Amino acid sequence: MVAEVLFAGGRLDSIVPFNLKRIMELSVIEDAEDAPQALVMLNELLEDTMDLVEVIKQAHSLAEENECFGLLNYLEQRLDDHWKFVWMLRATLK
Repeated sequence: MVAEVLFAGGRLDSIVPFNLKRIMELSVIEDAEDAPQALVMLNELLEDTMDLVEVIKQAHSLAEENECFGLLNYLEQRLDDHWKFVWMLRATLK
């Protein structure tokens, strides 16, 4: 998966972050300070997954504008996978 993301970034002539510090600076998901209780952790995971879905949607729009059809397919698969994960999390939290 990492190779696919790097390849996609290269196709858009963008600079792909190459170290963890830079990735964390760009991330919309914050690192946890401690280990929360299970239900709290699941709720946070659901929120983070929804944030990630929004980021993927933004990337999809950019890929569409730039006619990166292979990247569009990849992003659509990621969206499908994350929506499935959202469904599983919601079902678990009920």
